Amino acid sequence: MNKLLILIFTLFLTACMMPGSASGEDKVGQGDVVDLTNSKPKEGIVFAVCIFAMGEDGTKYLVDHRHAENMGECIKKRREAVNKYKDPKHRELMGGTRFMFMCDKVRAEVEILEDGTWHINKILGRYDPAYKKKKSYN
Repeated sequence: MNKLLILIFTLFLTACMMPGSASGEDKVGQGDVVDLTNSKPKEGIVFAVCIFAMGEDGTKYLVDHRHAENMGECIKKRREAVNKYKDPKHRELMGGTRFMFMCDKVRAEVEILEDGTWHINKILGRYDPAYKKKKSYN
């Protein structure tokens, strides 16, 4: 008899703890509901493929960028971008200018999407501490 009461009590507690069972709705941040209340773009340091167009006077300006998780992925995406920009049709669309491709750590405005992936909205500048000269004795 005691075992039966314990089993019933355990089943009752388990049913009460299941999401949406008692109140009929999930609270934000619990269960499968994703909390999107703070989904504004954030500033961060990320790897990016930066694609620069070279002007006639030698100045370069950013025309495109692609995000990357790490340096290996950045180099792979750089290769893909080089192949895309080599295409004569694409080059004609861009005005026939010369392009420079660079993998770099940058300060960027990053937006995290609902599924956990992210993309760069805007590049804010180069991440200068990555270029700080290290001392040989470190």
